Amino acid sequence: MGGEVVSVNERLAFLLGRALGLPVADLQSYAVNDAVSTVKIGVISIEHAQHWGPWHQFEHTPMFDRADYAGSCRRLICNLQAFRETVVFDIWIRNSDRHRNNILLDEQEPSRRYEIVLIDHSHTFMHTDGSRSGEFMDLGSNDLGFLRPEEKQLVQLLVSHRCQFEDVLCRIEGLPEAEIQGLTQIATMKYEDPPGDFTRKLSEGLLERRKHLRGAISDLCNSLGIA
Repeated sequence: MGGEVVSVNERLAFLLGRALGLPVADLQSYAVNDAVSTVKIGVISIEHAQHWGPWHQFEHTPMFDRADYAGSCRRLICNLQAFRETVVFDIWIRNSDRHRNNILLDEQEPSRRYEIVLIDHSHTFMHTDGSRSGEFMDLGSNDLGFLRPEEKQLVQLLVSHRCQFEDVLCRIEGLPEAEIQGLTQIATMKYEDPPGDFTRKLSEGLLERRKHLRGAISDLCNSLGIA
């Protein structure tokens, strides 16, 4: 069940991210053996290229001035707004695993300009072991306890005003309900034996969580002292 849930999480995050114009990495097939030597096949988002590297590696490039962290990011990352949009997206999809290794930087111009690409959305929506598949739907309206501390740290460094979240908030709110339901259906259609009403509950959870997204972002800004 875990492999199927990972694939659903990855597919749905990919489809929603692309619908919103976020730089989500392409999906790749995988096959692994679990604890009882059963082959599990699914998909995961990952990138393979000569000039890719995780965010923490980017921080140690010669061009990066850690004494001017935000300024270095503004100077070197050509789509820095994508990170700010990712924070809102992560809160909507309940991504509990956005650490610095799950944000890649693609070297667009050697040692000069970089572009953010987002990978690994396995820890979204549902627990991958399937033991608490309804938790995403049951979350409190403004619960932010699942966000990783390092993602919040980057928010403090790279978000100067809450208006920088506004554009993606409007795009998420503007996604038609029928489109969200359709993307959820696509993401779950290869699930061999889903629990009863699984797809419907997942799309309903997304729609319900969207209603509280502005409040959650406001709470995040207040907690981090963002004007």
